[in-house]
Order: sequence, then structure tokens, then C-alpha cells
Amino acid sequence: MGAAPWTLSILYFVVAAHGRTGVDATSRAGSVMEFRILGCLQVWDGDRTIDIAADKQRVVLAVLLLRAGQTVPAPELQDQLWGQTPPAKAKNTLQAYVYRLRHLLNFGPGSELVTETGGYRMVLADGALDLHRFEALAARGRSAVKAGQWEEGLAALRSALALWRGPACADVSATGLQADVQRLEDLRVAVAEDAAEVALAVGQQAAMVPPLETLVAAPPYRERLWALLMVALCGTGRPADALAVYRRVRARLSADLGVESGPHLRQLHRDIPAGRPVGGPGNAEGFWLAADGTVGDDRLLLTACVRDRFGDYGLGAVARLAFSADACSVDVLSVSCPVMGRGVEPLVLQRIVEIAGRRGCATVDLLLVPTGRNGVALEFAARAQERRWEDGGGRAVVVRAAERW
Repeated sequence: MGAAPWTLSILYFVVAAHGRTGVDATSRAGSVMEFRILGCLQVWDGDRTIDIAADKQRVVLAVLLLRAGQTVPAPELQDQLWGQTPPAKAKNTLQAYVYRLRHLLNFGPGSELVTETGGYRMVLADGALDLHRFEALAARGRSAVKAGQWEEGLAALRSALALWRGPACADVSATGLQADVQRLEDLRVAVAEDAAEVALAVGQQAAMVPPLETLVAAPPYRERLWALLMVALCGTGRPADALAVYRRVRARLSADLGVESGPHLRQLHRDIPAGRPVGGPGNAEGFWLAADGTVGDDRLLLTACVRDRFGDYGLGAVARLAFSADACSVDVLSVSCPVMGRGVEPLVLQRIVEIAGRRGCATVDLLLVPTGRNGVALEFAARAQERRWEDGGGRAVVVRAAERW
């Protein structure tokens, strides 16, 4: 079986970085045990891997690593392990899994698996987790771009992407981790977008056309990627192909989601036939497409998420992402959201919370729209009122469900 589209794109970004492997040589030091979740779950002790063959132990380790530094309640771990059908002695069985993990893992200085009241906490040394190195390299790259150090920023962003070996926790069988895996995939794609934009800024238009063609295929609803592909094609003297890309994405958005293309794509569609320069200098954050394109991408990604979970029947319930103030200073995010079965689909709600946190919104107002004939909307509203969620970046977001539709 061939590599997944996103894998091909990452490999390209790494190889294109002037032969660099993309792995930051300073990110690991000494014999600190290394944990890898950006791909299949792996534990390295120096130059050897530690085999954790038991599926349930892998689930426990994956959850603790994803929440590194935080206390994970024992009930949450039990839910990840057994869902709605825990064994009679679930607490004792979980304790046994943790005990075996401690004996398997050769924790060095700065790392330990701590038992705390009501749960467990994984403490890791600096650089011990590939996710933390990815985040640090991405932050370093973006800071360099913001300072106008394009080549240095591109190298750091590509190094971050090189840490990925496949979908996060690819071999961990826990359906409850879907929201975490999706959040990490969103982070990866965002870094790939930044790396592509910087590559275009330093004159790599021709080299970037093939990987951008792959990136727009999965996921297909990120307008920034389509815009970057249009810019790359124009930079190689192919304006007609760039306009054909616009027609492709416009038709895809209309057919799949029933929405029009966003402002950046429409502006490119006007600029290209007029012969005006496309792309442009970076804004205050260093990226010319990342400032006001977020609203459009959030709208499309949320709509796509709802369709994935509900099909066309639920799609009509998503009216819009409505902001109560200017997009840069909004405090409350108002979203109409479909309800089916026992309540709002958790992955859809998590996506909404992440959008709110990324835009600096401390509160989400949900306008619940029933997609079935039952009256579960009000029941969910009562349970969700003033509920606090984590947005994936450690920020608390309050979700308030409206009792009307």
C-alpha cells in the first residue's frame, strides 16, 4: 500500500530542506528515554526500543503521554480502556497496567509516572516527547518568520514536520482518542501550511506545486492550501492552471458543503486575470494568508466535520459561524449545532471548542438544532449549561447551550 497523501507531503518538505533530515540535533540529549506518539506509539531507551505489546498498556501509556504533566483521572483511563463495558474489577486491573508500565519503562532523571489522588500523571524531561519537540520547533519557526528570518523559519518548520511518522497514535486502539488525534492532525496541517507559505516566499514556487497538489486532497476543505497552490502556479508562469484550481475548489465546496469560497480565494481569482501580483509580504505574524482566513477555514472545517458525523441530513442544521464582534477581538463564539441521538456529537463539540480557543473566545453559545424527531436538545442544554471544556491548548472554554432552536 502506498504512503498516505499527507505522509508524501511531509516527506517532501523534509527532503526539500536541502537534504536535512528535519530532526533537530539539539532536541535530545544524553540517554533520556524518548516517547514517540506522532505515528505508531514507540518508546526508545538510547538506541533500543522498548516493546509494549499489550494493547491495554499501550492505551494507558498513550493517554498519559497525550496529557503529559496533567493528572488523568482513573475513570477517564477506564473509559478509554473499556468504554461502557468495564470489567468487574476495573480499578484493580488499571492499577496492574500502571504497575507493569513502571517496570517496563526505564525512567531517567526528570521523568516518572506518578500516582496521585484519583488518577495518574506522566512527568517527562524536556525533549522526551516528540509532540513537545514538534510544538517547540513549530514555535521557533514561526517566531523566526515573524522576525523576517525566512530560511531559518522554514528549516525549523520542516524539522517539526519531519518528526511525524504517520497519524498520531496510529496503532493505539482507543476510539476515545479520536478528538486528540484530530487535534494533533490539525496542528500538523497548520505547520505544513506555514512551511508551504514560507517556501513560496523564498522563491520555491516550482518545487512546491507537487506537494501542494497532494496537500489539498486531504483535507480538501482548507482554503489556505488551495490559495497557496494558486500562488505557486502563478509563480511558475501557469495562471490558467491557477484559475482552474479555483474552479475546482469552488465546485468542491459547493457540491460537498453548499458554501461559497472565502475572501482570499475570491481575491486571487480577481487578481490573476488582471495581472496583479499574488501573495504578498507577511503581516504582523509573518504570514500573508493566516490573518483573516481563519474564519473561512473554521466554517468549512466545522461543516465538514458535521457532515462526516451526520451525513447530508445533519449538514443542513449548520447555519453559520456567527461572531458577536470583530473577528480579532470576539469574546463569544455563537454556533448553530445539530443534535442527534443522545446529544451533540463529541467530536463536533470538541472542534467548536478548539475554534473558540484559537480565536481567543472564552465562551461558546450553542444554538441547538434537532436533526431527529426526539426532544433531546433541551435535555442536553440542561446538562451542558456552563460546562467548561479544554480547547487542546490548556485554555478553558465555557459552553452554554441555548434552550431554543
